[in-house]
Amino acid sequence: MALSDEDAASGYALSCVAKVKGDVTIETEIEPPASQAVATVTLAKSGKAFLVESGETVLDAALREGLALPYGCRGGACGACKGALMSGEVGYDNEVQGLTDDEQANGVILTCVAKPKGDLLLDIELIESASEIKVEQFPAKIALMENLGGDVMRLGLKLPESSRMQFLAGQYVEFILDDGERRAFSIANAPHDDELLEFHIRHVDGGKFTDQLFNKMRPGDLLRIEGPMGSFFVREDSERPMIMLATGTGFGPVKGIVEHLIAEKSQRPIYIYWGGDAEDALYLDSLATEWDRQHSDIHYRPVLSKAGDGWKGRKGHVQDAAVADFTSVAGFEMYACGNPGMVYAAKDLMVANGMSEEHCYSDAFEAAPSSK
Repeated sequence: MALSDEDAASGYALSCVAKVKGDVTIETEIEPPASQAVATVTLAKSGKAFLVESGETVLDAALREGLALPYGCRGGACGACKGALMSGEVGYDNEVQGLTDDEQANGVILTCVAKPKGDLLLDIELIESASEIKVEQFPAKIALMENLGGDVMRLGLKLPESSRMQFLAGQYVEFILDDGERRAFSIANAPHDDELLEFHIRHVDGGKFTDQLFNKMRPGDLLRIEGPMGSFFVREDSERPMIMLATGTGFGPVKGIVEHLIAEKSQRPIYIYWGGDAEDALYLDSLATEWDRQHSDIHYRPVLSKAGDGWKGRKGHVQDAAVADFTSVAGFEMYACGNPGMVYAAKDLMVANGMSEEHCYSDAFEAAPSSK
């Protein structure tokens, strides 16, 4: 690259070849340094370890790595994130509220606000079961309403600054309507990325909640939710290959699970079959395609049941496409989410082709009554 006469006349110089004659003042842009790891935290009971970057708390680093440590407020007040230091030292930016003097003297820390001063060995339990997470009600403000194509919206909800909802990838929450009725929707983001709770919601004509959401609600409106709920979540203690089946917005919890496994740097093979009537039903096809391209362990197969003449992908139903790809599915796990017909048929088909019934996990989206 060379300087034009105009640039040179204006005082620009190429620092890589310019030689200084006397004192000079240079105005330039310097890229900020990349984040650097300042500590390694090892969890004594599981043996798992993760790096903490400069400025991060222990909890933030663990969640970034896909490790489900317990937490509540994420502000150092509730005490839900307590862990016991076996070695190492931490510091806090502010006075600690959620610990007694005795706890601090005995090495108990609050992972949500504790910052390592070096490597740590920490005694704390990983969350591996839905029963270990408290189900609570939260007020939630609509922060994002994004059309994903056709009749599907990405809804982002923001909880109060003092609140966080811990959940396992794949679980759902219930939206509590003004009259007390409830509607269940799956969480579409991974637990480590919880600035907003993400939901993929299809507009059902005459639907009591979705008519209100699509036609009347706006960013800033308040909702009330309760969660997390459900047994549809990734089993962390397994290394089995995963067959993930989704129809329609059943892709939402699949997205949350896959993004969690990517953050966790899991090497489990994942085979995703996402089905719909037509191409526009696969509203985040480009995202799933990118997973397939970037990660050698992730394999994405879109499937259309009413494919047009120009469709070059798989045709039929997702469960049939999946079993056609394997001689046997013994040793696999199935995660199926979407319309009940697919979910029930998929379980029967997988078991008939060698999968253990106890390794079939599902979430059937039952339709709510119409308001009309």
